[in-house]
Amino acid sequence: MNYFSQKKGLYHPFFAPFLVIILAVFPLCNALFLNRPSALWMTRLMDDYITIALYLIALVVIYAYRPKDNTRKQNLNFWIFEFVILGALFRELGIQHWLTKTDSTALKIRFFINPANPLHEKIVAGLFLLMWATIALYLLKRYTRFMIREFFRGNAVIWTIATTCVITVFAKFMDRYPDNYHRFTGTKLAPFWDTLSTSFEEFYEAYIPVLLMIAAIQFARDRIRLND
Repeated sequence: MNYFSQKKGLYHPFFAPFLVIILAVFPLCNALFLNRPSALWMTRLMDDYITIALYLIALVVIYAYRPKDNTRKQNLNFWIFEFVILGALFRELGIQHWLTKTDSTALKIRFFINPANPLHEKIVAGLFLLMWATIALYLLKRYTRFMIREFFRGNAVIWTIATTCVITVFAKFMDRYPDNYHRFTGTKLAPFWDTLSTSFEEFYEAYIPVLLMIAAIQFARDRIRLND
């Protein structure tokens, strides 16, 4: 079944892509119309408070819209998704820094190859990464073919999830762009472009839980699931 011409508004597959394009106005205005200290204060507000609050709201909304007729396996998968969102929340809270007292972050290769870092911290961080790798492989094995099929059919939920993945990569790219620019060119970004990059990073990270809530609402209206 093709859904492109059958759905409107919130339930159209293009809703999420158009929404994130329209929402680009906020980071643009933040960089264009505020002075640099004010713009950076706004990005810190987004990072320290608003994004975290939105993840907390997302956990509640997604639970409220959970399917009531789930099979046992579907219910397990639901709680896995909730756990992934909880993990994203802890990532925003800085869990990568909680796993080590001797390095800036425990979730980078340099942490494991640095002989100065204690073995027990490497074991804890390694088990943490192994857990998330196992979850990722399980979800990929279970849903990849289904998501590809439904993406080309125009399933709004899958388009929203795909949009979420794209802006997650985009936000990470903008996070690293100033440092990468400096590394490859030997010069720092001009203040305006640095502010613009930071604005897009922090605002678009805040859009991720919003998109997850939209996906939950879309799914509650028009569920298309794997057979269990």
